[in-house]
Amino acid sequence: MASLFTHAAWTALVVRARPGAVLSRRILVAVGLCAWVPDLDFALAPFSQHPDDLWAHRGLLHSLPFLIMLAVVGAALVTPSREWRRSLPRNALVLWLAGCGHVLLDLLTWGGPGTALLAPFSEARFQLPRPLRLVPVVPVGMDEWLGRLGVQVLAIEALFILLPTLLLLRGAALPPTPSARRGWGALFGAWALLAAALRVFGPTGFSLPPERVISALPSDPAERPEALPGPALITRFGELQARGVFNRALVPERVPWSSEFFPFWFGGQAGRWRDPVPTLVARTLFGTEAPSAPVPADGLFWLSPTEKYDLASGEAGFPATKAALAETHNRRPRPRFWFGLCNGAAAAALAVEEPFRTVDVVARDGRRVRFHPNDVKALLAAAYYQPAEIHTLGELCSGSGFDLGARCSIHPAAFALAVLNRLGVNGQSFLVEVHPTAQSQYHSVAGATVKLTREPYAPSGDPLEPGLAPRVAKLADVDIELRFSTTLLPVSATDVVDPKWAEGSGYAKVGARTLVQHYPMTLALDGSGEIIGGRYTGDPADGPDQLGVTSAMPALGAEGAIEASPPLRWQAIEALARASVSTGPLPPTVDVKVFGASPSPP
Repeated sequence: MASLFTHAAWTALVVRARPGAVLSRRILVAVGLCAWVPDLDFALAPFSQHPDDLWAHRGLLHSLPFLIMLAVVGAALVTPSREWRRSLPRNALVLWLAGCGHVLLDLLTWGGPGTALLAPFSEARFQLPRPLRLVPVVPVGMDEWLGRLGVQVLAIEALFILLPTLLLLRGAALPPTPSARRGWGALFGAWALLAAALRVFGPTGFSLPPERVISALPSDPAERPEALPGPALITRFGELQARGVFNRALVPERVPWSSEFFPFWFGGQAGRWRDPVPTLVARTLFGTEAPSAPVPADGLFWLSPTEKYDLASGEAGFPATKAALAETHNRRPRPRFWFGLCNGAAAAALAVEEPFRTVDVVARDGRRVRFHPNDVKALLAAAYYQPAEIHTLGELCSGSGFDLGARCSIHPAAFALAVLNRLGVNGQSFLVEVHPTAQSQYHSVAGATVKLTREPYAPSGDPLEPGLAPRVAKLADVDIELRFSTTLLPVSATDVVDPKWAEGSGYAKVGARTLVQHYPMTLALDGSGEIIGGRYTGDPADGPDQLGVTSAMPALGAEGAIEASPPLRWQAIEALARASVSTGPLPPTVDVKVFGASPSPP
């Protein structure tokens, strides 16, 4: 998206410049709001299960039909009822054009997804040709906005959008005299020369990122597919074809389940996830404390996972809750919006069965503490946040800038070989960190299809890395469709009671709610058919940040303490997880003793 400032400023400039325009302050405010509203879909990201679905960014809220509805409603609100007959159609048109201005600016950006102009009638995404995309998508986090990157984005938008708009509007308002036209022409020509020079010779951001070239597999062991454990890799394209791993669904032997990622803004494992979102956000803005007085029995079920854990442990000081709050609601500086337990949730989904039963624990004070299945998932995510072992392919991106995917994406050939071997040949899932930027979001893989979109062919004019060119005999085009078991579920998906279980002790399993991502690429083959290089060919031409394979156990310290959260003990969490997959007719229970006894080594 372009910046909210540019959306509002540019749209207000254009609508104010209409011939004969006399717009009230109320209409101008509505124009600015209509220019902002479409980007509210960014806040709906946790409800979006597919990059191209209606609720994803630049989806339904960016469509022309939605903008018509928004304009009519907005015009009705800002137009006095006595003037509806005369002014409502005109004001609705102005507000619709304001929304269309937002969409036009988004079409002028590069580095983001296409725009679903015809949603909900069509899910097709539209983009302008690459040369017409003038500005990069804006950095999302406040840290980037308040730093060098944010200033550069505003400068780019001012140069390519606001300044030419002002010049054109000024030119339209000039008197038709030769001297006035000459002065305006000189200014416009100076702008055009500056913009063209920066477009061609300027740094990335002012100019488009360079085209990806087909490069060789890295020599660094951490960036090669051998970094992931497993049998010897099959690296010859023909042998992989013979194994039948192309053009069919690849499914792991164990399909991981989906969950929320327990965002730190909502308290993580210490968050009362059933509370309204505004309440959870307020606790992060202003801080919160663990309970200081006994909680009534009818309120126990609404407590956070760690609060229940502390009560079951007989810990009046709530050590597990206080430790988690220090990293979530009470963290200063406040957590980034993507901070959470996504890697732990994804790793837990690979290691244990999905909890779906409530688990009762009679605390030492005699009160019955009932753990919801989502409480158990949160505690598992906290435990697996740091697995006993983790093998990774690729490094997490820690920088900021434009076109980070060029240096942060896993090499396409390494990515393809990892998917084809680990999932296609061996039937094993793995973790994927999908953002080749400083933002992180881990999912586990529920399946994939590697489509061979073009059989091996001789290279002809394809951009090859100089050192690789003599070794390349053939190229092959593939599209890796990864189906992730998402960690972006809304909590409502985990809170559906299954009536077949007595006393409300069972909830509907979530299973694998899939998020689909495509990674088209070209692979380079040598004379023997071995895959030796490649490049991403999507738009943007990026891949994931990191792949990971985790152990079946979390990292444990002395006396079975969870290393990622020492006040928690694995024996208690493991007992909850086992009870939560029980199929007995009665509500599952766990002996309170497991919350206090030191466990034996795993």
